[in-house]
Parts: sequence; structure tokens; C-alpha cells
Amino acid sequence: MSATSDVQEQRPLLDENALGLSTSHIDVEETSHKRRRDELKGYILIGFSAFVFSISSVLIKCLGMAGFPSLEIVFACSSMQFALGLLSCVLYRINPLKPTRKP
Repeated sequence: MSATSDVQEQRPLLDENALGLSTSHIDVEETSHKRRRDELKGYILIGFSAFVFSISSVLIKCLGMAGFPSLEIVFACSSMQFALGLLSCVLYRINPLKPTRKP
């Protein structure tokens, strides 16, 4: 290899300043800390979701054993899921009927 190709391989292909990226040590630590915090929050939400689904399954099983018709149980569960989904869309200001963007 020549000296020119060694220099070219040491330089990044994209200029970080042009992209608005900073390579300072503090920004890297903050990004790493934020990523770990987001991952932990994701794991907690996954665990909470699994817990809620298991409670839901237990309640559905109890309702079935109590003699409620299965169609009523399905209707009640679907109605609750629709209401909670709509409420979360309102809280997060998400329009569920908005067309999706194509990349």
C-alpha cells in the first residue's frame, strides 16, 4: 500500500461535522447512558406487558369457569382493548387513520 491510501483509510468516509454529529467524549457517554436507560425502560415495559397479559388470561379463565358465554368475554376484551388503544392514541397525539409514509 502507498502512503496516500493509508491516509485515506484513516479518514472517515463521511464528515461528522457536516452531519451534525459530535465525537466528543461527553456526547459519547451521554448517548451510551441514554441507550442503556432506553433499553432498561424497554425491558421493564416488556415485563409489565407480559404480566398484564397473564393477569388477563387468568381473569378470562375465571369468567369462563363462572359461566359467562365465551362470545361475551371476547366482546368485552375487544371493547377494552379498543378503548385503551384509542385512549393511548389520544394521549400520544397519534392519528391512527393517517396514511403511512412510503420510504
